[in-house]
Amino acid sequence: MQEFSPLFPHETRIRIPMSMVDPGNVVYHSRYLDLYHEARDRYMDAAGYDYGQLMDTGFHLAVVDARVHFRRPVRYLETAIIRTRIACIRNRSMRVVQDIHKEIQGKRQLCNTVEMSLVCIGPRFTATSIPQNLVDTLARFQAQAKEV
Repeated sequence: MQEFSPLFPHETRIRIPMSMVDPGNVVYHSRYLDLYHEARDRYMDAAGYDYGQLMDTGFHLAVVDARVHFRRPVRYLETAIIRTRIACIRNRSMRVVQDIHKEIQGKRQLCNTVEMSLVCIGPRFTATSIPQNLVDTLARFQAQAKEV
């Protein structure tokens, strides 16, 4: 198992569209997972890894556990600031930590956090080892982490 520093090497900003909010003008609870997914995709891009290539070879990182802690809402047209880091990588799985902040009067406020486990699924749709080139790429990216 490889463990990494608790620093976040990547930040994504997403302005909240109407399609993500409920009638109360707040991001619907399940849509936070969509925001986190988009931020993980952008994290992979920033790390220099093409997730599409992984999928083309029949592999996928499937979410098997996600624990979201809600603190305050994010609303329509606010900008969600999503930080992403890999906490650890094992042979077949990895643990990802993400959080969402928003800026209010120039100060960041924590809105929610998630800790999730991803398992590598192979071409036979069973758990398999994470490809070494993905492990190496993410380890290099995490090693360069500076708090964002």
